[in-house]
Amino acid sequence: MIKAVLFDADGTLMDSIASWRKALKTVLGRRGFPYSEEDFQVLIPLTTKEGGAYLKEKYGFAETGDEIAAEYLGLVEGFYATEVELKKGVREALEYYAGRDIPMAIVTSSERILIEAACKRHGISQYFQGLYICSELGTSKRNPDIFVNTAKVLGAEPEETLVYEDSDYAIETAVKAGFKVIKVIDELNIVEVETEI
Repeated sequence: MIKAVLFDADGTLMDSIASWRKALKTVLGRRGFPYSEEDFQVLIPLTTKEGGAYLKEKYGFAETGDEIAAEYLGLVEGFYATEVELKKGVREALEYYAGRDIPMAIVTSSERILIEAACKRHGISQYFQGLYICSELGTSKRNPDIFVNTAKVLGAEPEETLVYEDSDYAIETAVKAGFKVIKVIDELNIVEVETEI
């Protein structure tokens, strides 16, 4: 029986990946470099601060890693507040769980300001009992603690908790820790999948 649900944000609740790509293209383009999908794939699991340090080291930008991270974050924040849409089926899934009094939380590697902006824009903040940010907790989704501890806050053990994720590394972490996991892809209709469980 499912007693709690944990949602990733980017690529799971929100169709936001294009915004991150656009921001990277802008950051690199302002400095005369072409967009690099290889860099984007490296940046996906990193915090914004780690991403800024990575770009600084790789390209030797004059700015500090923190300054690059702030620029990158500022661009993305604008996209979250004005452009980022919910993925197909998200609102229905949230209503499904809320209607069954199953507590939900967001567990993300993104920055709080981004997720709060998107949730506010789409009016879904009230569905979540918490927003757990890897960088604020000094961890990553390579460590199962963020999933385990969040589930406990919601009153559930790993085997009683469903995790929605799109990143393979985070899925692997959650599965190894005993969670039930649904891998989210662009074509996935969350409601159709969940009602079969």
